Amino acid sequence: MKVKISILLLTLVVFISFVLSSCSASVDESGDSSQSSTKVEDVADQMDTDKNNNPDEKETDKVLDDTTKEETTILVDPNAYLEFNREDFTLSSKGAYWDLYTGTVPVEYVTFSSDDDNIVTIDNKGRVTGINPGNTVVYAEFNGKKIGCDVRCKWIPGPNDTIDQTTPDTSTPNTSVSKPSGNSQASGFFSDAAFIGDSISMMLRNRCTKTGDLPGALFLVQGSYGAGHAVNGTMLLNYQGQKLSPEDVIVRSGVKKVFIMLGMNDLNIYGIDGTIENWRILTQRIKAKSPDVTIYVQSMSPVLTGAESGKLNNTTIDEYNVKLKAFADSNGFDYIDIATSLKDSTNGLAPEYCSDSFVHVSAAGADVWIRILEEFAENH
Repeated sequence: MKVKISILLLTLVVFISFVLSSCSASVDESGDSSQSSTKVEDVADQMDTDKNNNPDEKETDKVLDDTTKEETTILVDPNAYLEFNREDFTLSSKGAYWDLYTGTVPVEYVTFSSDDDNIVTIDNKGRVTGINPGNTVVYAEFNGKKIGCDVRCKWIPGPNDTIDQTTPDTSTPNTSVSKPSGNSQASGFFSDAAFIGDSISMMLRNRCTKTGDLPGALFLVQGSYGAGHAVNGTMLLNYQGQKLSPEDVIVRSGVKKVFIMLGMNDLNIYGIDGTIENWRILTQRIKAKSPDVTIYVQSMSPVLTGAESGKLNNTTIDEYNVKLKAFADSNGFDYIDIATSLKDSTNGLAPEYCSDSFVHVSAAGADVWIRILEEFAENH
């Protein structure tokens, strides 16, 4: 009997141990599962945190692409345009140059090129420089649009090839041309005067610098300058290290007389009436800031016969000068005729008064101009 009870007790103990062992295993598995789940969730949370702090690769690429696009996007006024101030022109010596580009598309976005760099080069600002005799075409290109200009280089290669377009002609004046008088009465007239003009007036300045004529005159002259530039502010004048509008230079300099010759760089762009309108705006601005200043309107000089370009021809120049005189008369400005004395029998710029086979006056031509100004001063 005792043996049976012992067997039953032993069996019960074994059963209870088995049950307890199974429960312990179940608890362990359940605990591991919970721990594993927690670890997965922690990793997922960490990934979300990383994602917020560091966008995934695809999104990062997108941001970089957008950044790159923003940095390389060309921001140009949609109304901006390409423009040359000549349809064709001639350079008459090696190293002679012409500032051709006058468009409103910034030059850093424009691609300039020459069909033949052995004849002329064009730099990244649109300046064309003569290299060798010949004919070629230069271009400006932006955003699929392209403009061109025919360039002729005409000279006999020699030791003086390096004279550039703005260098004064030092040839001996024609003996039929009287030398400027240089009398004190006429010279004193210009001591409080300023001359505003383009590269044509630069020739007058260069000659006066050499001869001492028109002493005291302030020359506010710049290559390729025009009435349109003066009005639109697309080119400013240099004065004491600053870039200023004509009206502001006149105020700062304190001059009392202003002699203006403009139009050479305007007719092909604005036509006659548009150029006269620019004169009207410019002179109004000058008088508004300097009401006591006296304005003198100088005629536009002629072009060498056979070198005309587009509207820049002697017939159009004559028509322009007629309207310019009418404008001067209607506004009470003195009109000074420079053109007539510079012409030959063909109604063009006399060859002896031309320095570049185009429009720029020679030393002899500048002497004629000075004489006209001094005679005007003597009578005023």
